[in-house]
Amino acid sequence: MSFISELKRRNVFRVVIAYLLGSWLLLQVADVLFGVLQLPEWSLTLVAAILALGFVPAVVVSWIYELTPDGLMRDQGPDFATPMQAQTSRKLDVAIVGLFVVTIGLLGWQLFDPKAVEPAEPSPVADTAPAAAQSDVTAGGDAPGTEPSGRVVNDRTSVAVLPFRDMSAAGDQAYFGEGIAEELINALVSIEELKVASRTSTFKLAGEDLAIPALAERLNVNHVLEGSIRTSGQRIRITAQLIDVSDDTHLWSETYDRELTDIFAVQDDIAARILEALTEQLGSALRPSAVALTASTEAYQRYLEGRHLWRKRSRESVEAAQVHFEAAVELDPDFHQAWSSLASTYFLLAVPDPDPFESENLQRAAELAQRALELEPRSGEALAILGVTEQFQCRSLEAAELLRRATEVGDGDPTPHHWYALLLSQLGHLDRAAEQARLGLDLDPLIPAIRTVLGYIEVVRGNAEIGLAHIREANEQAGTAPGLGELVMEALFGGGDPNARDAEYGLPAGDVEALRAIAVGTAAEVTLDRVGRNDLANALALHDVTEAIDLLLSAPCPNGSWFLWAPGFQHRDNPGFSELMRRLNAIEYWATYGPPDDCASLEPGLVNCDTP
Repeated sequence: MSFISELKRRNVFRVVIAYLLGSWLLLQVADVLFGVLQLPEWSLTLVAAILALGFVPAVVVSWIYELTPDGLMRDQGPDFATPMQAQTSRKLDVAIVGLFVVTIGLLGWQLFDPKAVEPAEPSPVADTAPAAAQSDVTAGGDAPGTEPSGRVVNDRTSVAVLPFRDMSAAGDQAYFGEGIAEELINALVSIEELKVASRTSTFKLAGEDLAIPALAERLNVNHVLEGSIRTSGQRIRITAQLIDVSDDTHLWSETYDRELTDIFAVQDDIAARILEALTEQLGSALRPSAVALTASTEAYQRYLEGRHLWRKRSRESVEAAQVHFEAAVELDPDFHQAWSSLASTYFLLAVPDPDPFESENLQRAAELAQRALELEPRSGEALAILGVTEQFQCRSLEAAELLRRATEVGDGDPTPHHWYALLLSQLGHLDRAAEQARLGLDLDPLIPAIRTVLGYIEVVRGNAEIGLAHIREANEQAGTAPGLGELVMEALFGGGDPNARDAEYGLPAGDVEALRAIAVGTAAEVTLDRVGRNDLANALALHDVTEAIDLLLSAPCPNGSWFLWAPGFQHRDNPGFSELMRRLNAIEYWATYGPPDDCASLEPGLVNCDTP
């Protein structure tokens, strides 16, 4: 008998085919199962190695032994052939056919079902605006690009980039998944035809366990990019997929296995592939490029860890983020985004001060933002931080110029528009302030603070119904009760109960004498330190009480005078109001940018109302 015939008789060929098919199927199952169990990447490699090592023993065993009803028996040679050997061959043939059918079925499913090609684990969908001034809004039913509810209508191709889900065994790479998403956003916002959802709201929605269509509706986008990361040592696997939410189809899906040292190349590749999927709808062939922020992988990792902590926004997390940013700039002194992020931590630590005018943290924030601008003059974050530090020191003209430049960077960040709206409203340019608030809201419709600010501005402009609708929606978004000023607005303009009491201080919204007593320091229980100078001043201004001016003048820099421009406040010809505007350097600002909207109500001689 020939050697080939002997191999056939001993079922060696059948065992080899069954072993290879079975091994391939086992690896497919292991790849899915290990991902669910979040086992390290090397676990799959170990299984493949064991199967490879087992191949030779399987061949040897099939040559030496035969399978019988009594177990494995040593083969006695062709002269001792039995009917049992033919039966064993038939059983192996059946097993091979079964394995082959399953293999073909699985391959077909992967080839023709795009959801089956390395699907990114569906991300339940989660930056940047400092807590001092977050807000968001549109003008209401009559504003272009909005519905009557104030929700922005999206008629452009748009995409939301979700934080990439951490599937690493230790579960300690969430910062890295956020970093990839953030840099992809940075790469895509430069495309004029493409609307990219703000990282602030996108990241905020993480953890709400929303279905993709519901998430897309909340973010007002028609495409969603989601993905996952899995790291093992210096290796990383990134899985991404682009979904068209209009029909829940997967336009594109890809898996990348790379070294961590070339992460910027991965980001650039993913961004380019996404744009390719959108090219037909965009009608262009633009290709974004992710710019490497630093040559130091270690500095970039410390930066990403800092951003992850910074987003939590507690004092402890901000201080922890500060340590990471300081390490990043020490590793790479030319890392401009690490410098601007470090500046933001000092700013956030300065904001809670009752009077941050002379705060060391505020001064440090300005120094660090300036350092970032020396490295990158178009750093929107640095321009915004430097602008608001100027505002907190009553240099309104300088603040306005910096914040205006920050809004023109076009990096998709709503924060500069938010802060610029606050400054403009304080200086009486209410129409421009409303426009900036709407621009911020269009970039990110889910930041309650921007919606609140637009609500305040609309109330001051005389559009109380629209303004209160925004404020109520913002409180619903944030899950917070109305504050003192909001209760006053409800009582005066919204049919609210004047006896309604503020939840924090217990003050009745309509009790003007109780509010005045706190302002002049004669209140028995509730002090100015508890209520806050700006909140109380605005409540008094809504009630047309002149003590609102005196209260603001008692601060080194009288910021927060928005409601002094309300139609019901009749004291803008008061010498105290003129002094307040001089302290804010509003006169210098008006000489450059034009007088306030209601210039005629000011004390004669304060500003030339005919200035264009």
